[in-house]
This record gives sequence, structure tokens and C-alpha cells, in this order.
Amino acid sequence: MKTSKTHLIAPSLLAHFLNIILFIIIYSSLPYGTFSLNNKIGEPKFIDFFNLSTTIQAGVGVTNMMPVTTLGKFIMAFQQILMITKNVVILYLFTRV
Repeated sequence: MKTSKTHLIAPSLLAHFLNIILFIIIYSSLPYGTFSLNNKIGEPKFIDFFNLSTTIQAGVGVTNMMPVTTLGKFIMAFQQILMITKNVVILYLFTRV
């Protein structure tokens, strides 16, 4: 007998949204110069950090910011690893019988 797993949708969406918010805060608190804005001059704004975090979380991989320091690269990779892990867990929960 299969059971409905729709109760998992809201928590999984919430986990993704919280991850986006967490990394917006982390990225915006890093020192100036951690990221390079493609074809722009100046300090990144909130919308740039929002775009970066959302793009990584969605797994798209195309953004207007690139990390230029080791710390920035590490944190970006850490968000990607968290996203992949979260997706594997969610897929497991939705597909197990």
C-alpha cells in the first residue's frame, strides 16, 4: 500500500528557502573583494547575493558573481554540497516505499 508523501513538500521547500536566506546572510557578511561582479564595478548589493544564493540552490550555475578568494570558493562549494545532500535525502524520502 502506497502512502501519500505530500506532507514532505512543505518541509523540503522550507529547507531550501532557509538555505537560500542563510547563504544570503553569509555571502553578504564576507569581506569586500571576496566576489567579483561580472562586467560591473562596485560593491555587490543585496540583489546580487540573493541571485547568487538562489542560483546555486537551484543548481543552475549561471550568476553574475564569481568568488575570487579561497574563502568565497569554499563557502560557495559548501552551499552546493548542502544542496546536493538535501536533494538526495528528499529524493530518498519521496521514493522509498
